[in-house]
Amino acid sequence: MTRKLAGRLSGLVAILAILVAWEVGTIVLETPRYLVPAPTVIVDAALQDGGRLLPELGRTLTEALAGFALGSASAILLAVAVQRSRTFELTALPPIMVLQSVPIVAVTPVIALVVGRNMMTAIIIAAVICFFPVTVNALRGLRSVSDESLELMHVLAAPGWRVLRSLQFPASLPYLFGGLRVAATLCLPGAMIAEWLAADRGLGYYIIDMQVRFRTELVWAGIMVATLTSVALFTTVTLVERALVGWHTAETSRAGEEP
Repeated sequence: MTRKLAGRLSGLVAILAILVAWEVGTIVLETPRYLVPAPTVIVDAALQDGGRLLPELGRTLTEALAGFALGSASAILLAVAVQRSRTFELTALPPIMVLQSVPIVAVTPVIALVVGRNMMTAIIIAAVICFFPVTVNALRGLRSVSDESLELMHVLAAPGWRVLRSLQFPASLPYLFGGLRVAATLCLPGAMIAEWLAADRGLGYYIIDMQVRFRTELVWAGIMVATLTSVALFTTVTLVERALVGWHTAETSRAGEEP
């Protein structure tokens, strides 16, 4: 526990040191505000323009959370289907791998043409970005169950749905949350990418708009808010994981503390 607390404090100290160095560097080097504003200038700009910045954040966060939920739910369902059918795995996974390799920036305008320049485009992009990491981790977790445990369920004549509910799904949770943590950090940038290319509202559009207006401090304010929000989403998923899979995190911590 002491080592973990020390690690967290060292991370906070490192972040604080970077911010202090940034602030001092802009003063010593006399960096123009339109290039790299100081952190205090960015915070002040964010507070001054909070009346517009917060509503734009609210829209982007709504899109990101909707995409996170849609992408994660679809990924879990696909992982279950793939795990239960080898034929479905050979049929579904290759096209998914190919689609995942297509740059999301190239796909966004096409999706916007189909569904329109609205929130749905951002939701779909966020869902697509979240889909793959959750699928991979959920499938890995479902397949992590030992052959002995599966054989025992077979001996007990347990139906497939009970094996999934009582054995495979609980065992997959540590892996699944690993994918959900990744998806939580990606869903907001995914929604912002869609807003950059196909929207007239949202945090992504706000940053582009401020860049065109040469309001660099507000561009950095938008980036700061997006970063803090992504950290908050990651932290939320981590707390939920500890509440639901505390036994696994405890075992991992003990294993890490062993010499």
